[in-house]
Amino acid sequence: MLHLQNAALMAVCMASTISCFYYDYMNSTETFNATQVAIALFSIADLYYNKSYELKIHHVFTLGIVGYNFYFGVDYADSGIIVASCFRTEMSTIFLILKDYLDKRGTAYLVNSLLFFALFLKFRIFDLYQNVICPGSALYLVSDKYTGSDEISHCIGRTVYYVSTYGLYSLNIYWFAILSKILYKTLFAMKSRLLESINSEKMCQWLCSYTLWFNVPICIWNYMDTVAAPSRPYLGGHLMASIILAVSSYKYHNYVYQQYHEGKITEYPYPDMPGLSHLLSDKLAIHLQSVATLVCINRLYNASPYMLAVSLIAHLTSINSAVNHMLDFLQDDKNPRMGFFEKTQLITIIPVGLDIGMIVLSANSQSAIPFMWASIWMAVIVHVQPFYKLNHFALHLAIIAQTYYACTIALRTGA
Repeated sequence: MLHLQNAALMAVCMASTISCFYYDYMNSTETFNATQVAIALFSIADLYYNKSYELKIHHVFTLGIVGYNFYFGVDYADSGIIVASCFRTEMSTIFLILKDYLDKRGTAYLVNSLLFFALFLKFRIFDLYQNVICPGSALYLVSDKYTGSDEISHCIGRTVYYVSTYGLYSLNIYWFAILSKILYKTLFAMKSRLLESINSEKMCQWLCSYTLWFNVPICIWNYMDTVAAPSRPYLGGHLMASIILAVSSYKYHNYVYQQYHEGKITEYPYPDMPGLSHLLSDKLAIHLQSVATLVCINRLYNASPYMLAVSLIAHLTSINSAVNHMLDFLQDDKNPRMGFFEKTQLITIIPVGLDIGMIVLSANSQSAIPFMWASIWMAVIVHVQPFYKLNHFALHLAIIAQTYYACTIALRTGA
């Protein structure tokens, strides 16, 4: 069955590649209909034979996009770049299929894996975002043109189109994180003192001590030319929250780094009392930053103030849960069902995730799209843990990107 599935998938990949060749070099879309039908038929058949739930979801999203194109009669003059970009993603799949037939210990397998990773990054992450997902791309032009009215069929079609396209890209991000984890593990499996010193908790804590300071100049740079008086309190509040978060993050991570540096610890599964105090301050600063960002964007866009009430309740509940969790820990509960830091992180993530959703709803515009995707990258980094001991540093980099895009949302109001 595996060989039959691979043969069918290879045929789909070849058809997609040929269609892209016609589109890129002959400016022709004459093969697009046949290729989309072939992809749809393969997706339907593989839904029954493939045991992977991720691939089943992938096929459902694929059918959603193909179904939208045919049902609403989307002209390739409008959607050509979208369809071609989706076809190009199948080029990386060719190298995924080849992995089943190469010796895992051979050079050919290594080269094939590197090509798969590079093409996945190129076609499924960079190009798909640039050509399909990013603000102003053809995706939104097609949606407005073919399903722009308030008719029920248009509303359903538009929802299917967005959910399917965003769902496919989210899956690509998730799979890329897994590929990065495999590559990272392979790289750092090499015995080297330099690599061991880089991939260490000590290095991660040192890097995390300083990374969130970058949020401060990012806010200042974006807001320095703002002259509209009504917006200044909200922008200033966002800036102050960023400063407080940078300070608290530095204190906490620098404290842990010093513990490693002075040889007092070799691992950090549980904090000591000073560390617990710094950790609580850091978590409170995260809550403050999240609320300040929501308040800033919600008020600048004159969105529903009820969102702020919901956010405040969620954060207060989360803070109460975090404090209780820490008090339980102080009562010598050394073997919780979930690890101390994992549970603390989960308690914090829930209201922050709620704020992210409400920020996107408050802006209600394409300016919120990069912010939303930066947040999805954060969620994937937390879930997949692709960078092992440096994962928290990667999370901080995603937070910096998120802060930058939050600033751009605020500025789009003309503040």
